[in-house]
Amino acid sequence: VALSAGLLTVAGLTAKDVMSLARVDRGFDAKAVLTARVSLDEGVYPAQEDWCRIDLEVVQGLRGKPGVRNVALSSSLPGRAASRSRLQLEGQPVESSQALPRSRLRVVTSEFFQVLGAGPVEGRVFSPSDNAESPRVAVVNESFARRFFPGESPVGRRVRLGDLDSDRPWRTIVGTVPDLNMNGADRSGPEGIYVPLGQRPQQHVNVLLSTASDPLALSSLLRGTVADVDANLPVYNLGTLDTELNRDAAGYWSIAALLLASGLSALLMAGVGLFGVLAFSVSSRAREMGIRVAMGARATSVLWMILWSGLRQIGAGLLAGIVLALGVSLALQEMFQTTSPLDLRVYGAVAGILTLGGILASLPPAMRAVRTDPAATLRVE
Repeated sequence: VALSAGLLTVAGLTAKDVMSLARVDRGFDAKAVLTARVSLDEGVYPAQEDWCRIDLEVVQGLRGKPGVRNVALSSSLPGRAASRSRLQLEGQPVESSQALPRSRLRVVTSEFFQVLGAGPVEGRVFSPSDNAESPRVAVVNESFARRFFPGESPVGRRVRLGDLDSDRPWRTIVGTVPDLNMNGADRSGPEGIYVPLGQRPQQHVNVLLSTASDPLALSSLLRGTVADVDANLPVYNLGTLDTELNRDAAGYWSIAALLLASGLSALLMAGVGLFGVLAFSVSSRAREMGIRVAMGARATSVLWMILWSGLRQIGAGLLAGIVLALGVSLALQEMFQTTSPLDLRVYGAVAGILTLGGILASLPPAMRAVRTDPAATLRVE
């Protein structure tokens, strides 16, 4: 019973979180975007200047092609958790690097926000002129602005990525954009900062194409364009952005299904075991039952006596199962940053299922006790 309670509870908590992931507002239409991953071999392209050149050649080759509305590159897929970086805020000194705030970081090309249909809330977004020769700039999302510059505009303020001893240049914030789900499935840290790829070259990039038609119809165009730039460049994870993001939830569904199957199996074994224990108890207490009925005990009192015996075992198992579920849920929360270990609805549902299962397993032995013939039982004596 304890094992069943623990597994069913964790399965319910995980399934609830998966459904909440499916309902999260990404802030953009992922179904209209084709995406693929392109990686540069460091042995072939050792210099960061080469990375930037090849990446921009891929963009130039796709831009303006039939069916392509906008094309951009990104260091990580929108809708997935971006990497986190320490940052310094000009005018907000701290004592040590460990005390520096953290923010999500995504490196993108100029049309990234157009691909997702998002415009600036304030200021501007990147342009092709934001390259290695131009002043360093950055764009932040609304969560970043609310946290680090409450009640004031972040445009014109300066930030620096890295620890206190970082030699990276200060970046001027030129615009604010909507929250485009930079934290993915992680409930913490939605604050995000964007920097242009021309000022921070990337060895591994995600190509993003927006189109008004079927995105998958542009698959051959994307592969062909990358091959024209370098026939040896691998293209993988090709598909719609919606499909790629849904794969993230597939792992959680698999865990929930496995836990649910294990919990139901444990529930079945618990029910069979409880039935066997109570059936043996009724059989061994046949003389007692006969005497009780002969002395005038009502059928309901005998029925309740047997049911109560089963429910006590269910209750003890539930208490142990709750402790087990809390421990496993906390471990999953640390691993996946999603599962909330406390949800009274899930715990109540599992308690109801196990109680109902216990009653159903206890009823046959209880009904057998009620039908005990006192004369037949006492005649043995």
